[in-house]
Amino acid sequence: MLTGGHLAAGLVSCRAAVLACPSKPRAICQRAKSKDTLRQSFDSEDELDGDLANELQTVADPQRLKKLAQHFELAWKINRPGRPTTCDCCKGRKEAECHWCHGTGYLMVGSQVFPSTPTHTNNCPVCKGKGYLQCDRCRGTGFRATWLPSDTDLLP
Repeated sequence: MLTGGHLAAGLVSCRAAVLACPSKPRAICQRAKSKDTLRQSFDSEDELDGDLANELQTVADPQRLKKLAQHFELAWKINRPGRPTTCDCCKGRKEAECHWCHGTGYLMVGSQVFPSTPTHTNNCPVCKGKGYLQCDRCRGTGFRATWLPSDTDLLP
């Protein structure tokens, strides 16, 4: 079986290997000396071999293999059973302090309550005077999925 590194090193012409020894599938996996050898090993007149060489080089891209490994690791974490962790932001309370009024329920501008006109109420326009909002990070559930990265370094 070929690993990503062996595939990236290149293969000898697959068609030539199969025609030479169809009963031995391992003959197909002979290593080439470089990536250029991979391209040269295919017949230049045969479009199918050239296309196959280009496809093999695309598949053997180390960055693509790294991204694929990260994708599989994340998929495994998502499907792994387990209880979600408590939200770091709201500590499981499902609500976070309003950043506009800092939990007071009304806005202050200097030493005066904003707005100070008789037609407006003095409640904070963001939290409607409650002093708290639904937590944005857990969306009001109080929990975060175990596969999500921890955001303790992002907390204010």
